Amino acid sequence: MQREEISLFSAVFVIDEYESWLSQRPITSKEGMFDSNVLQALTEILPKQYNCEIFTVIASQTDIPAQLQGRFKSLPLLAGSGAERDYHVICAHRIRRYKDGMEPEAKLYYHDFYDEFACYKAETEESFLETFPFHPLAYETIRRFTSSVQDMPGVRLGLNIFYDVMKSEDALNFDTPLILSTIHKYSQNFQNALTGPRFGDSRRRYLDAVGLLPKVFADEDDRAVAEAIITSLYLQFVISGDQTIPMTASELADATLTLTGPITGEERIFVLLREMAEKIPQLDFDISNPEKGARFFPRQTGPTAQQLLDDRKADILAHQVEISSRWEKLFFASPAETRGQKALFSSYTVDKATKDGVVVNQVTYDGEIVVTHSWRRELGNPIEDPYTHFRLVFVMNPSGSVSNDLQDPRVVVVEAAALSDNLKELCCTYLAAERLKDDYAPQQQKGPEASEIRSFAEIKFDEALSGILQRQLEPFQKGKAYTQKGINLDVLSALSKPTPDQRHAALLRPTLEDAYHQFSTIFEDHKIQKPIVLADSKNLIMGLIQGNSTRAVLSTLNQKAVGLGLSTPETPQKMNPKHSKLFKVLDDRLAKSPAITIWPLLREMAGRPNGIPPHLFAAQLFCYVRYRSLPSPVEIQLHPHHTVTNQSGQPLSINRITRSSVVDLRWQSGIEKYFDTLVAVQGPDWNSIQPYAKVLYSEAKIASTPQEIDRQIDAFLVYMGNQLQAVNDSKTNINTLASSLGEAHSADDKQLLDEFIDLFESKELEVFDTKRKGIATDQSAFKAVVDRLNALLSLSTTSAQIIQMYNALKDADPGTDGELSTQKELLIVRYSLSSMIGNSITVSALLNDTEKFLLKLKNVQDIHTTRVKEILQKLKDSLNNAHALLDGLGKLNKVDALGPTQGHELADQFESLLNSIETELTGESKRHERLSYSPPEQDVKDLHQRIQRTFENRVNLLRSQLEKAVQAKGKGDNLKTLLELLQLNKLNEVSKNLTPTIIETIKKILKEAQTKIIRSRAIDRLLGQFPALSKDDMDEFIKELRKTIENEFKKHIEEGKSILLTFK
Repeated sequence: MQREEISLFSAVFVIDEYESWLSQRPITSKEGMFDSNVLQALTEILPKQYNCEIFTVIASQTDIPAQLQGRFKSLPLLAGSGAERDYHVICAHRIRRYKDGMEPEAKLYYHDFYDEFACYKAETEESFLETFPFHPLAYETIRRFTSSVQDMPGVRLGLNIFYDVMKSEDALNFDTPLILSTIHKYSQNFQNALTGPRFGDSRRRYLDAVGLLPKVFADEDDRAVAEAIITSLYLQFVISGDQTIPMTASELADATLTLTGPITGEERIFVLLREMAEKIPQLDFDISNPEKGARFFPRQTGPTAQQLLDDRKADILAHQVEISSRWEKLFFASPAETRGQKALFSSYTVDKATKDGVVVNQVTYDGEIVVTHSWRRELGNPIEDPYTHFRLVFVMNPSGSVSNDLQDPRVVVVEAAALSDNLKELCCTYLAAERLKDDYAPQQQKGPEASEIRSFAEIKFDEALSGILQRQLEPFQKGKAYTQKGINLDVLSALSKPTPDQRHAALLRPTLEDAYHQFSTIFEDHKIQKPIVLADSKNLIMGLIQGNSTRAVLSTLNQKAVGLGLSTPETPQKMNPKHSKLFKVLDDRLAKSPAITIWPLLREMAGRPNGIPPHLFAAQLFCYVRYRSLPSPVEIQLHPHHTVTNQSGQPLSINRITRSSVVDLRWQSGIEKYFDTLVAVQGPDWNSIQPYAKVLYSEAKIASTPQEIDRQIDAFLVYMGNQLQAVNDSKTNINTLASSLGEAHSADDKQLLDEFIDLFESKELEVFDTKRKGIATDQSAFKAVVDRLNALLSLSTTSAQIIQMYNALKDADPGTDGELSTQKELLIVRYSLSSMIGNSITVSALLNDTEKFLLKLKNVQDIHTTRVKEILQKLKDSLNNAHALLDGLGKLNKVDALGPTQGHELADQFESLLNSIETELTGESKRHERLSYSPPEQDVKDLHQRIQRTFENRVNLLRSQLEKAVQAKGKGDNLKTLLELLQLNKLNEVSKNLTPTIIETIKKILKEAQTKIIRSRAIDRLLGQFPALSKDDMDEFIKELRKTIENEFKKHIEEGKSILLTFK
């Protein structure tokens, strides 16, 4: 063809199944290269060089080969976001087409299923028509299945699967879209693909599951829907494996197109799943958590977990003893055994009494609760302990002989009925699940199936355990209650209360109200506003007797004291037991016998018919002891080894609690156990003691009423307590005063103070009277002793002032003043302890005279001080003048040629003397104020002379040296000037003239003169030879003197030096 003819050529080339062609003719082979050249001609040469209109389309399941890249435009199908829809449409168009006029009928299916199934709400009419009659999930599952099968022609397999279904008349006869289970049933290609090695194991497990359906469902329709469920879940496992996402009942209703009938499709699916869950091992569905959904798991077929559980239940059901034993054991199970749930009797121990309390008649009564397997006769014995007011017994197994054994009306027995079949079933399930857990424990059975069974057993175990714990009361609610008096107790109503306390109270309250009917006669329990507890007894004592007013105490008094007969409504916080019936009972008993043993009385009051707890009876006794005064006071005698103390924790001084000591008593729990007897006191009363009390306490008066007697006694005891410190202080103060005066404190007075200290420590009137008799037996003698005490107390109050004045008088310095010295001595003599006791006027006069003397002495001292300070100032000035000479002496000491230094000791004396004077002048020292002080005038004068003499000697020596230098050297003017500066009649000016320059000049002159001055003690040694000199010794003395001095010169001779000796 010519070029012109070729350019007119147009064509469309379509090459299908290029991948298959390419696999037979590789592009690198000769044939493949020819194919490549043909494609090049079609895509490049003809269109571009000859302008031919040629379109080439290649369909391939693989990407474009590298040699063809750039020649073709890639249009991928079944990829990207629309891959699923592409697949649906391609498959649908390749395998079916609508008959003429049938599309409107197909739309009716769309609208019919749209309203019920969520999967069709995402479709439109057009998209529905493109894929009808297949369910959307069917397309998606087949697509994912074929895409995951690497060893099969994926798209072709998918077409064949759908084509199989379209060829089946039975499949096309369905009046619903074709669901996944239908496709699986009617596609031989699908089934063949699933029998391959990859899916063979799961396929077998699927067929096992389907084979079990006839055993599960008798109804054919239920079995068909169940098979559709299993198939849908199985095929999801095939495409996802272990990553399969469970399908909910709602999703499965959509997938199987289960329609709503009497129940919704979702509800029907759930019912079917629940039936299959425990019987088909391959179905993974948790009934207790259905929202998690269901999935297929390829377990091997065998007995299901439910069947394994049922087998064990059947075995356990034959062992009734084991069921009963476990039922009873679970009553006492701990939270660890019950997974944190509370068992009915978890806080009890079988056959062991447990303390508990119940409120009856507004009193909290303590008692005991016993839980036992079977009834025992001793459980009905009388209650002997006064602290135990009831016994509530729960019997787990019926016996029928309880009522004949009850010997105390306060014993209540609740006997359980026999276990119902439902409870036995729960126990069987519990025991069977426990066995199943043990049989399939990790160390016994391994693998996923064992794990599933173990999980199932755990669930059943928990369900049964919860059921048992929730129904543990049931046998008791259906059982019987027994009391000695046959009180009709509504067991069901009582044991239906929500809490143990409420249940126990409902059983015990009618019983105790009957047993303790006398309590409401003794007390007005309707006026007791809140239940009485142990702490209230303590609060009653603290408030009514000891005056405590804390919030807790006042609350007890306001709410309970009136009802207990201890106060009146007008003043509930003040003890006024005038209406107390219990006090009347005690009065009657004491009228018959002045001493009552308390423990039998306490047991009587705690028991029937009174019901007064021991702690409350003890509080009433204390109030009784405190209140009663007529016809006689009472007291509680204690056992010898009691531990009762006062408020300070100190043991009681006597083994009795009296109306006075009860005020300071410390309450302790169980205090009543130390009580021995309640005694009417036969001893001194207030009016017999009052005359002696008045000697001490002027406010003591005769009294007639109990209240007035109490006030008088209390005030007197308080007075003695207050005086105790004063007497103790007096003892100390008088001892100190005697010591300061240099005297001894009278032994009699010491004994008297000790006796009154002991007397004032009395906390009770009887104790005071006993100790008072030891001091003085009659009133006049007692008054005399008290007068002596008051004298000592009076002196004690001024003892500090007396000691102060006496010490000031002793330290007074009258100096040489004769008059003042005489007055001081006369005053000191008057300071006598014996003369001061009982003589307050004498003491006052002595202190006044001493004060006048000290004032006069001070006036004299002031004059003396002024004069002495003037003298001291002059002495200081004198020392300052001497300091100039001392300074000059120090300058001359710097001239080595003058010999050893002199005057160091003078400088030390100067400093010491000047400091002592300045200390007085500045007021740092007060010695100069004393009249005996004399200023150091002579010391200053002597020191001044010694300084002047020493300085004068040094100046003379210096002049002597300088004069010799003048004679030797003939140096005229300068030396003469120096000599003039060293005039002895102007020593102060000499010191000032010795400037550093002058000193250096002197040093230079003396150095040139080669003079060395030696300080010699030769004269001292010579004087040792001649301690006394007579006229006859003169020649010898002069001879020795010459010899001694010559030896000194020889000893100190130095070449070139002129030696000068100086002598001390």
